[in-house]
Parts: sequence; structure tokens; C-alpha cells
Amino acid sequence: MNTSPRIVDYAILGGGAAGFFSGIRLAELVPHASIVILESSSNVLQKVRVSGGGRCNITHNCFEVSKLVQNYPRGERELKSVFSRFQPKDMLKWLEDHGVPTKIEDDGRIFPISDSSESVIRCFMKETERLGVKVFLNHLVQAVKYNDESLVFEIEFSKDEKLICRHLLLATGSSKTGRRLAESFGHSIVTPVPSLFSFNVKDSRIAELPGLSFRNVKIEMKFEDKKFKSEGPALITHWGWSGPAILKLSAFAARELAASEYRSSFKINFSPDKSETDLRKDVAYRREHYPTRGLKNDRLVPLPSRYWLKVLEACEIDDRCSWGQVSKAAIEKLLKEILRAEFEMEARTTYKEEFVTAGGVDRREVNFQTMQSKIIPGLYFAGEILDIDAVTGGFNFQNCWSGAWVAAESVADDLRSKRAEPVSCVNI
Repeated sequence: MNTSPRIVDYAILGGGAAGFFSGIRLAELVPHASIVILESSSNVLQKVRVSGGGRCNITHNCFEVSKLVQNYPRGERELKSVFSRFQPKDMLKWLEDHGVPTKIEDDGRIFPISDSSESVIRCFMKETERLGVKVFLNHLVQAVKYNDESLVFEIEFSKDEKLICRHLLLATGSSKTGRRLAESFGHSIVTPVPSLFSFNVKDSRIAELPGLSFRNVKIEMKFEDKKFKSEGPALITHWGWSGPAILKLSAFAARELAASEYRSSFKINFSPDKSETDLRKDVAYRREHYPTRGLKNDRLVPLPSRYWLKVLEACEIDDRCSWGQVSKAAIEKLLKEILRAEFEMEARTTYKEEFVTAGGVDRREVNFQTMQSKIIPGLYFAGEILDIDAVTGGFNFQNCWSGAWVAAESVADDLRSKRAEPVSCVNI
């Protein structure tokens, strides 16, 4: 940048998903607007690059807003208005129109057909260049001042490097810098805590079974007067339990788990499609019609065979025992292990690159019709800097795309309403 301050229409702090998409959208709406994206590091779009193991889980094929918002432990109410204006199907159309065809996988996650995040990154970089959106790396913000008379922001990077803008978007993700700046403007910060993590569990039933997966389970966790439930696939790992069902539970119970220092008990139902009454009937049928059949090779529910043997061991049932030999007391233990198996969480483990935080700028201080601050005119927010987070499956990215879109639309409306040519970005 030039050492003398210059004025631009839209300055975006954060070179991630929300920052890039908002800058591109405003440039599409107001072609001559001066727009800059300011990234503190030497790289941009890092979460886009690593998402989905490098494939980029763009969004999810949930196109009904009322169902879509249910995937957000924090922000469900506020996002209804945001998603009513820009939702997953709109993102897919935008990408298709910009040369990035997508595909929907069986679990609902949506990826580029190329199976490479570079397809999305190249698209964004191409569009910023084509539309004249300037991208500056290694620009760590030292301070931002707001002039309530001229209604502009002065961004200071170093002693001699400053930028003045009419509209400012904070899209800094979970970084402390973004939260610090928001606080400097008078915004409240909901203390961030981790979300989306797996559970560290030491238990003989799973100790020797890392990599074993379960197609569908129900999980329940209680905290005094609060109860959290989750359903979906689960996975045994070297450190305990993971998989979509566990991660979803970690998101919805993020604050309670943090308060408990990640020590809590939880129950797993390995037979969500069959009630206890149904299982009791199945046991009775086996005892009457197949009394000599051994339990080792006759799983009551479709559990992985190696885990079934661990269940029998936990119930103190000899795997050579037949249905006619097993005691009623052992059957009660067996039903409990299938329907209400109890485990103790001792700690948490970050879930690879999908790490997300619960917390950020207080949602009550933001107008979600515009993504604008209710405290400072011209200040906008998008993405994870807000106290909004979601479960896995592309939902966190959708929050970024949608918030960025709405913010850009709002800035465009403001620029048009002034009936003046946008400020030139020459020499910046």
C-alpha cells in the first residue's frame, strides 16, 4: 500500500471464505466500487483449502430454511432471515455460473466435482482479479478508529500505513484480533469455547477397536436440567469416540462441556431403530425357538462382530453360551449395553481441520437483515467472528457465504442511496 491514507468504499479484514465472497459480491453489484481485502498472514482462504480433507465441503444439500437452521446450535433464530435471502441452492448456482460445478454426496455434503478445494480458491482469486478487488497479505491491523462525524473508519497497520474506508467488514474468523477490534467499538464478546471435537474415553469395551464404525446410533448427555441428544454415525478412535453423532453433540453441548472441563458421562443407544419392547420380544423368540443357538454368532442387533464380543464380555456372558443358557440377569445387562451403554468422557480432542469455536460477537448487537452493527454505522460482520456455529457437513461455510452476501447487498444499497460515484481506488 501507499504510505499516505487512501479512502475506499469497502475494507474487509480477513482473507477467508466470508471476506472473499463478500468482496466479490459487492464488486458484482457495484462494478466501480473500491474494495480491499486485508489479510494478516501470508496466505488466504486457508480453511477453504483444508476443508473436507482438501476437497472443500462447500455446503449441504438442505434447501429448506426451517430445517437448515436446525444445524446451528447458536444462531438458529437469526439465520432464518439471512438464509431466506441466500441459502445453499443459491451458492451452488453462483458456483455453477462461475465455472465450479458441484456434486451432492450420499450424506448430503456438497463438494466441487473436481474433489479439490483449489477449484473454489482459483475461482475466488480469478474473480477478485477480474473485478478489481485488491488483496493485501501480511497486513496486521494495529488499530481501527471510527470518526462519528465523517462516518469513516481509519485503519492503521503500521506507523506510516493507513487506510480510510466508508464501510468495514470484520470477517476475521475466530482470531483474537477480530474480537479485540469488535470490543474496541463497544461490542460485547461471548467468550469463545471449542466446538466440534471428539471425546477422549478410556474404556475396555473400545480400547482395542480403533477404526470400528457404527452406521447409526443415538447419544444422550445430561447436565443438571439440560439434556442433549444426537443421532448419526459414530466411530471408535485411538483416543475414544468420534464421528458425526459425537461431533454434533459436542457442538450443541459446547458450553456445558467447557464448564465441566470436558468430563461428563454419556449414553449410547446402538439400536435406535428398535425399541426395548421389540428387543425383548426378539430375545424371547430366540430362547423359545432357538435355545441352542450360541450368542457369539447370533447378534441381537447388527453391531460390528468385534464390538458384539466386547458387549458379551462386559455383560459377563461366555461367548460359548446359548440363548437357552443365558440368565435373565445377563439379558438385562445385555439390553442395557445395547440401548443405554454408559461411557465417561475424560477430555476432548480437536477434530482435525474442522475446528470451530462457539462464541464471538454477541448476536443481539447485530442487525441480521443487513449484517450491520447496531452500535457503529458502517461496521459489518460475517462468518465465525459472530457467536454462530454449526455442526459438520458444510453448514459453517454456508453461514460464511450467506452472511457475506447479505453484508455486500447492504453496502451496495448504501452506496447507491448516496447517489454518488464510488471513491476511486487509484494508487492503493
